[in-house]
Amino acid sequence: MESFHFSDRFKSDYYDVGRPNAFLEDFRRSRKHSTCLYSEPYIPNTNINGLHSIFPDVSFAEFERSYNSIQKLHSRENKLIIFQEDKTSQSLVKRSIIYNVDGTGNVATADSVLSQGVPYLGNYGINKNPESFAANGNRMYFADIKRASILRLSQDGFTPISQVKMNNFFTNKMDYLYKSYVTGDLGRVNIYGVYDVKFNEYIVSFEETED
Repeated sequence: MESFHFSDRFKSDYYDVGRPNAFLEDFRRSRKHSTCLYSEPYIPNTNINGLHSIFPDVSFAEFERSYNSIQKLHSRENKLIIFQEDKTSQSLVKRSIIYNVDGTGNVATADSVLSQGVPYLGNYGINKNPESFAANGNRMYFADIKRASILRLSQDGFTPISQVKMNNFFTNKMDYLYKSYVTGDLGRVNIYGVYDVKFNEYIVSFEETED
């Protein structure tokens, strides 16, 4: 057992009344559902490894709250793809975009770790189904049950691949599942997605769980 004394060789004075405890009336738990926290950097070829040091009030980047919570993060080249419930955006890592008068932008290096999020065209998000995400090369696939779409995100933007010969199936099924989830008839709808590299197909599977 641990001893209260400074050393086992001699006894020392110690305080046994208890620890002082400060009471803060405004202290509460806060959940930052649209914020990315990052650690201090790891610098190769040096003895500096700050991956274990995270300062929530300093090292963070906050994205648009109106798009609801961040459900999935995916790294691609020097970009961080941010999948929120109702929107998909991209953020440059250690770079920023400087906009000109005509609206065009130039990429420049920056001291900040993450730049401001730039949304993709199209109101598509991953809702609360990050398990539907799958990637192959520069193409990313996921399901948006709220908008009844199976999507592919590539360099040319969004492509609703569920509209190709299967629009009625996915619209009817996903509309029904989402309405059942909102009304409380279903506890959760899991949408599992995986990419089959042999047949070059995105495979999706639905699992409904009762409340």
